[in-house]
Amino acid sequence: MMCFFLYLCMAELIKIMLQFQTLGVVSDVKVNILGAL
Repeated sequence: MMCFFLYLCMAELIKIMLQFQTLGVVSDVKVNILGAL
């Protein structure tokens, strides 16, 4: 049971990290586009 709970926590952390990563990539792209202009 504890393993399952731990697995869920890890899955949530990974999801959040991936969301932040994509946000970072998007903001980087925006900065690059603005810099190019």
